[in-house]
Amino acid sequence: MKPILNIVFLSLTVFCFSLQGQIKQIGNPFITNYNKSDIQAGAQNYAAVQDDMGRMYFGNNTGVLVYNGNTWKLVPVDNKSYVRSLAIDSANRVYVGAYQEFGYLDHDSLGNLKYESLLHLVPEECENFADIWKIVEINNTIYFQSYYYIFEYKEGEMKILRPENEFIFSFNINNELYVGDKTIGLKNLKTDSFILVENGHFFASKEIRSMLPFMSNSMLIGTRKDGVFVYDNGEIKEWNPILNDELTTHKLNCGVKIDDKRFAFGTVQNGVVITDGDGEIIMNLSTEQGIQDNAIENLFSDMNKNLWIVHYIGIDYAEISSAYNILSTGIGSGYASMLHGDNLYLGTNRGLYHANWRELGQVNKNSFKLIPNTVGQVWCLYDYKGLVLLGHHEGAFIIKDQKARKVSDVNGNWQFLEMEANPGYILAGTYTGYILFKEENQDIRFVRKIDGFNESCRVSLIDKDGYIWMSHGWKGIFRLKLNPEMDGYEEVDFFSTKDGLPSDLYNDIFMYHSQVYISAIDGIYVYDKASNRMEKDSWMTSFFNFDQPLSKVIEAPDKSIWNLGEGRVGRLTILNDTIFLNDYLTMSFIKDKLIPPFESLNWYDKENMIIGTQNGFIHFQPSKENEQKTTFGTEIYSFEAIGNNLQIRLGGELLRGSKPFPEIEIPYKNNLIRVGVSANFFSNPGGTQYKYSLDGFSSDWSAWFSNPLIEFARLKEGSYNLHVKSRNYKQEEGSKVQFRFVVLPPWYRSLLAYFGFAILFLLIIGLTYFLINRRIERLKKLMALKQQREIEQKEKKIQEEREKTEKELIGLRNEKLRDEVIHKSKELANSANSIIHKNQVLNEIKADLKLMAEESKNLFVQRKIKGLLRKIDKDIEDDQGHEIFRSNFDRVHENFIAQIRKAHPDLTPKDLQMVSYLRMNMSTKEIAPMLNISVRGVEISRYRLRKKLGLQHDHNLTDYILNIS
Repeated sequence: MKPILNIVFLSLTVFCFSLQGQIKQIGNPFITNYNKSDIQAGAQNYAAVQDDMGRMYFGNNTGVLVYNGNTWKLVPVDNKSYVRSLAIDSANRVYVGAYQEFGYLDHDSLGNLKYESLLHLVPEECENFADIWKIVEINNTIYFQSYYYIFEYKEGEMKILRPENEFIFSFNINNELYVGDKTIGLKNLKTDSFILVENGHFFASKEIRSMLPFMSNSMLIGTRKDGVFVYDNGEIKEWNPILNDELTTHKLNCGVKIDDKRFAFGTVQNGVVITDGDGEIIMNLSTEQGIQDNAIENLFSDMNKNLWIVHYIGIDYAEISSAYNILSTGIGSGYASMLHGDNLYLGTNRGLYHANWRELGQVNKNSFKLIPNTVGQVWCLYDYKGLVLLGHHEGAFIIKDQKARKVSDVNGNWQFLEMEANPGYILAGTYTGYILFKEENQDIRFVRKIDGFNESCRVSLIDKDGYIWMSHGWKGIFRLKLNPEMDGYEEVDFFSTKDGLPSDLYNDIFMYHSQVYISAIDGIYVYDKASNRMEKDSWMTSFFNFDQPLSKVIEAPDKSIWNLGEGRVGRLTILNDTIFLNDYLTMSFIKDKLIPPFESLNWYDKENMIIGTQNGFIHFQPSKENEQKTTFGTEIYSFEAIGNNLQIRLGGELLRGSKPFPEIEIPYKNNLIRVGVSANFFSNPGGTQYKYSLDGFSSDWSAWFSNPLIEFARLKEGSYNLHVKSRNYKQEEGSKVQFRFVVLPPWYRSLLAYFGFAILFLLIIGLTYFLINRRIERLKKLMALKQQREIEQKEKKIQEEREKTEKELIGLRNEKLRDEVIHKSKELANSANSIIHKNQVLNEIKADLKLMAEESKNLFVQRKIKGLLRKIDKDIEDDQGHEIFRSNFDRVHENFIAQIRKAHPDLTPKDLQMVSYLRMNMSTKEIAPMLNISVRGVEISRYRLRKKLGLQHDHNLTDYILNIS
């Protein structure tokens, strides 16, 4: 959707006022353009109709376009051809005419629109009828008109009506069918024949393009070549020569009656011409005013008297029946306006523009002219005794004869204030304080800058006591009193949070019934002289909404109070101390287009108001706002139940209006429900709101909301009845709609599920009994097995303990044996020591005896000594002790000698004897006497033994022998 002139406002209509007996149009209607990308279909359009709920249907080159205010939908015809004509009957059925095709729109079982063809009722010889140019409905009979035939359809039956020559276009005038014959003229259907009307031949060559009901039983007949004529019972006269010149020049193509006082005609070259009841042109809508194409294919006036313009580029919606119109374009943002005599002045950020109010008529780009020497930011306009004063960024100017003369060089002239206490003087607020002007000889002269106060004075007023009140948006409120000389101040008071205000920010001043009020962030305050503080005024505060700070409060000529804030415009009407009306939504179309905090709303009387916006100015006529009640329907255009990749979608045909529709059943698994709603209201769709209630869930209505999508998730099973309301920006409510549906219980809460659950419960009980018995048996077996395992474990433990005891006994026996071995080894060692000791003693005795024999002289003694020596030698050499030693050694060391012999068979007895002594861990000194050799001899024997045993140099001989098992 692309509103023209970069302004997205709401349904703005024609403001008209009486001027010299003619209806004049102030400004242009707001126009919304729908192009190919918006409608998502073909660009070419041919026809338009509206049903009783307000939904629009358009004939498009790809099918029938349906628009409900939120969404566009395309319904193609069977042969995919373009749709030339549409009509709608009293039952709300839409009939469709296309190329070689005609029929009507119906809906399928889910409510989605579909096309139903009537070609099966057409005789074979009439099948080549080309385009259906017009469809006319009269008393439940439908006439499909092509150039070659008119197909009359009623109650499922089809009749064929043929022309004498060739049909042009057909029309319904006062429930009678009129048709143009290309060569004969205007005819009327009587029974089953077309009869030439009185003087109907007048239109034979004029190519009738429109026929409209006019006063009494007369008709307006529009022709392509000669304009519009009034036809009244055979009398024909030109309606309006000026209009006909226009229509003849630009070629009339279609026409529509808007109401009893307005008609619209589409041309081929100059857009739409709108006239009053006398044929006077009151408006021309062309590409210059914002429509997309000057070649108009068709026009349709909807139930709210606004105009749909159909052409080959798209569709335009002209809001010609609203209290608001575009007053200016292309001159900048609007900050100030003034109607001074016949001159309308508009001040913008680009300069001051003017136009003649009486000659204004329709506004176009060139209507307003820039006044020289005013380029730049305009802040205010003020009428002082007939003098036009201009407050400008560069100073103050006087406007006379559309020329600007500077009267002050002080930058930033915000405001002019007339001083009742000092007649002839004017106070002006600037960027740097106040300055003073004086009237002299119907002129204005700059007097001085007033010293002592240098704040920026954008918003000021003077009360009945002569005090100057000034609000500073970022500091607080100032109150000043000029000295008698008016060159300084007697008093300068400042009020902030220390003096009762709730904040130093967002404070503004306004006057109502001569009382100065301060609008703050949480209420309305007044000055209390006794306490010299600001006190909240509960009476005035009760009238306003302080969800957001007010940026400006203005008293209108009708004593209503206009209150403006960020994103809102309210109009407060105080009827008495306890009754008031504060309307915020009515002005919602301009709330986002004003220029906070520089809003400009100016009244010239109760019926004329000019509003400055970011893109120029608009004109508002308050009385026309409620002149007629808007009619529109509320629609549930889609119903979706989604879940588990399954979607149930219903189309709007089953959900619209109050027509009952059987409850639909929604599976519980599809328990995400999305409901698309719309209001068939096409002005300012952003200002449309909705509310709903859902019987079965809550009977309370929701708050109003803007999103045209309602969602419900995880509704419990049960029956529901959804009610939906809508309202437009003017707080008018459309028709209500309702829809019934049932959420089925989940499978596990259905009757079949309960029966299954009962069967399952019995099965579970039986299975449980079986399993318990089986478990008991199993437990018995497990207990027996456990007991068997415990017995086996106990037996195993006893066996282990027995084996352990036996091992301990064997260990004890082994230990005992080791002790015995050690003991025997000790005895053996002792025995060996005894032998050694004995041999040592014997050798000593032997030595002593030899010495005695040598010293004795007695032969007998010598013989006796020699005998003793032989006994001693024999005893020393006696090997029996050694044999006993070896025998005992083998018993102690378990056949050690046999084992070492087996390992080393080349050992000699002497070697074995040496090995035995080493086994007993005897030292070299201990071994020498045992072998009756020297220590050196023992070492030699050890060396030889190492070689025989094959020991390396680093191996210990004794360790090797001790480690032999």
